[in-house]
Order: sequence, then C-alpha cells, then structure tokens
Amino acid sequence: MKDATVTLSYESFQEIKRKADLYDATKVSNLAREERQIKFIESLCHTIEKANDSKSLEHKQFYIARGIREICENYGMDLLENYGELDEGQDPEAEKPVIST
Repeated sequence: MKDATVTLSYESFQEIKRKADLYDATKVSNLAREERQIKFIESLCHTIEKANDSKSLEHKQFYIARGIREICENYGMDLLENYGELDEGQDPEAEKPVIST
C-alpha cells in the first residue's frame, strides 16, 4: 500500500478540500473560543481572590462588582437590566497616595 495510486473525480477532490477547509476554520474558531473562556475564568478567579484578600467591605464590594460586570460582559447580559443599580464599592488602587520625589 506504500506506493498505491488512487483516482477520484475533480468533484470528489473539491468536496474533500471543502470539508478540510471547513474543519480548519472550525478548529481555529474553537481554539479562539477556548482561549477567551480561559481568560474569562482566570480573570473571574482573580477578582474572587482579590475580594477574599481585601480587608474592608468597600474593597470586597469593588471586586465583587467587577466580577459581576465581567460575567455580564462575557455572556452578553445587560448589567442594569439584570442587577439594577450595582454598588461599585471602593477601588483600593484609587486610595494609594502618590509619592513625589
């Protein structure tokens, strides 16, 4: 079978090529979707960890609100429609004093 020759019609060849191209496009699309899902999950885990590590309730609320926003963005949900007014908490980064030299 190593040196076997196969003959097929041009139409059959085109159909095989079309299916191979479709497979390649689907594979690339699936890899991109998987990459976006991994980034979403990592980001969500990061916000949960930051909320857990925060000492003040306002900072915890800030990270919880960020996580809710990320969930809504990822699933195409309207934040106001689903949750109404969301308490944004207080950004811990905004409180750090600027040291000038």
